[in-house]
Amino acid sequence: MSGLHLQFGTDASSEMIVSWITPQSVRRPHVRLGLPEGGLGRVIEAETRTYRDALSQEEVDVHHARLSELRPATTYLYAAGQDGASRGRAAFTFTSFGDQATPNLRRQIKFPDGVPSPFGRYPMYTSSQVGSPASADIVAAVERVGPLFNLVNGDLCYASYGGRRGQSRVATWADWFINNSRSARLRPWMPCAGNGENERGNGPIGAAGYQTYFTLPDSTASLDEETRGIMVRVHTPCVALSSTTPAPRSRPRHGRT
Repeated sequence: MSGLHLQFGTDASSEMIVSWITPQSVRRPHVRLGLPEGGLGRVIEAETRTYRDALSQEEVDVHHARLSELRPATTYLYAAGQDGASRGRAAFTFTSFGDQATPNLRRQIKFPDGVPSPFGRYPMYTSSQVGSPASADIVAAVERVGPLFNLVNGDLCYASYGGRRGQSRVATWADWFINNSRSARLRPWMPCAGNGENERGNGPIGAAGYQTYFTLPDSTASLDEETRGIMVRVHTPCVALSSTTPAPRSRPRHGRT
């Protein structure tokens, strides 16, 4: 598994979504939840979403577990996994900043015959898989501040841009999550879609990848499967936030849908 990340639920004071990516389908994905002093006990089943990238024809499996009835200002332990394997335990806190990462020009590492990539079906590259040095620094800065959550304001990883230049859009998303998961597994990273999330062939408006990787609070946009997750509203006890994609639907650039 990789790309472990959190998002607020509709009620940010009591709901959290845990999401992660697996290189193939798994049996009974779930999250085990508990408190530091009591260990892991409660089991929450995850919903699995898939999409097939229109360029590479790779199928992506993303699992989303909705944690509810959480107590505000409480530290929880959780472990995401599936039947037969359970790894990734970490404490997360509900305690804004931003990160932008772009695809890099990479060279794939070729392993000897019979030696698998440690990332499963995702290839390994000579880059450090962080997009750019600045992207790595910003993630570290988010953790240094330790905010309640992190706002990621559009054009998240430019997978659509990389796809136009012969790079794998799926691998670009994977790189972005590999870089950010060290923060996103501990606090919600709440995204806003930009025109960089418009990927040609991936759904009616090119947003199938974005909509698969994230489970976001419901809004009026959620009533239509085509626009699910494009407009988001988050409510906490002290603040309410709304976001919508800043890119006019009639003028997509990178995806050219």
